[in-house]
Amino acid sequence: MSAITSYTALAISPQIKKIKLKHIQLIPIDPSEILVVLVGDSGIIKNTIFRIEQEIPGDQLNRISNFLSHKLKGLTIDDIGKAMDNGIFEEMYEFKEIIDSIIPIINKSLEDIDDVEVYADGVTKIFNFPEYKDLDKARSFISFIEDKELLVDILLNDSLENGIEITIGDENIYDPIKDCSLITTTYKLGDLTIGKIGVIGPTRMDYFTTINSLKLFSMNLTEIFNMLLGKR
Repeated sequence: MSAITSYTALAISPQIKKIKLKHIQLIPIDPSEILVVLVGDSGIIKNTIFRIEQEIPGDQLNRISNFLSHKLKGLTIDDIGKAMDNGIFEEMYEFKEIIDSIIPIINKSLEDIDDVEVYADGVTKIFNFPEYKDLDKARSFISFIEDKELLVDILLNDSLENGIEITIGDENIYDPIKDCSLITTTYKLGDLTIGKIGVIGPTRMDYFTTINSLKLFSMNLTEIFNMLLGKR
């Protein structure tokens, strides 16, 4: 996108909180360790090794796996947290101790999956525009782009809305980009919006070409995700 538009390009990694849990499997490795396998409806898998103090027979692990899968299937990460707070596991009282031990492992695994990565390219392209010939102003812009938390904030904007979003000049809440325009769009997995890409450049940018380029790039990225993860 940076090469195509000659502006700085931004992207966030897929937001897995939007992915629904499909299956949980507990697999004995040895008498003191269990492999916890989490599978999402996108095919995304997270494996975590969990240590136990006392060996648990394989048939009991299968019962617990089936129970957890039945209770949590189809829920997003946020939904799972609410279900846990509501005490949905009380009916499996005979395995309460092991389930209580495994739940934090599941939570931590899901949190690890959901860690957001931010990518930027073409940051120095801002030097090509007269507005940023001032060295202090350029440094401020680069420092802003290198701040992961700020980029996540402006890219997510508390949501993953569909379609093109444009903020121009003073509409941007952060001073280093008040002379810039930010144009973003989303990409999907199936019908689910899971991430954003965008470009940032001077307010006098070529909006028509940039928007069309972003739309095409989003379509291609969505197609690749769905092809790789079997959603076609």
